[in-house]
Amino acid sequence: MIDWQRWEDRAGGLLVGGLLPNLVIGVALSDLSENAARLRAIIALGLLLIFTIVWVVFRWLKIRTIRAMRSQIRVEQLPEEAPRKGLIVLSSPGSRVTPAENAIKAHLQKLEKCWIITGPGSGPATPTSLENAERIKKLYEGIKPGAKFFIESVDDEHNPEMVFLTVQSIYYKARSLGLTESNVIADYTGGTKSMTAGMALACSAVPGRDAEYMRAADLSAIGTAKATSDAQAIPIKLQFPG
Repeated sequence: MIDWQRWEDRAGGLLVGGLLPNLVIGVALSDLSENAARLRAIIALGLLLIFTIVWVVFRWLKIRTIRAMRSQIRVEQLPEEAPRKGLIVLSSPGSRVTPAENAIKAHLQKLEKCWIITGPGSGPATPTSLENAERIKKLYEGIKPGAKFFIESVDDEHNPEMVFLTVQSIYYKARSLGLTESNVIADYTGGTKSMTAGMALACSAVPGRDAEYMRAADLSAIGTAKATSDAQAIPIKLQFPG
């Protein structure tokens, strides 16, 4: 993808901070009574005109490209679907029923493979997200023998790029285990905001990937989801132009 901002900044910098002043100063210091100086001035002004036209066209192309991309962005809520064979969830800290666990319960009937993405296990909250991931893995492998739960740790839960790459690698692993893109859904409810961003970007990167969030069945007096309540999985299609 073209980095329009980078090229626009370079072009504008050359025009305003470099080429334009030099050309103007050069013409001003020239002796326009001589043919060579006149030719120099004509060439300089011609180059300036060409450069200005190129910069204007480049900016127009940038605006046109951005508008085209916006017209292709789709964020679509899908109808409620049957449980999936594959699931990717984000682990959260704290002594509660986490969004990851609610997502697992929503898909448990058909669930065969589940990847739990967690941070490094640091932070003041207990249990940590890593400890919750380990508890969920042990609990649900016992509840549903045959289902496999994998813990995927990232070094920094506040780095969306790490989560993006982790989700990408999970989809590759899922394919090697016989699961297609449509067999797997990624739940972005838990984790940190950066983890949610990384997962959403990974789901939008390849056609056929679906995401979901858990909508709480019950809310507190201030409108937040009650941590111990049941929740409904709401599938989402996040499709951006490639």
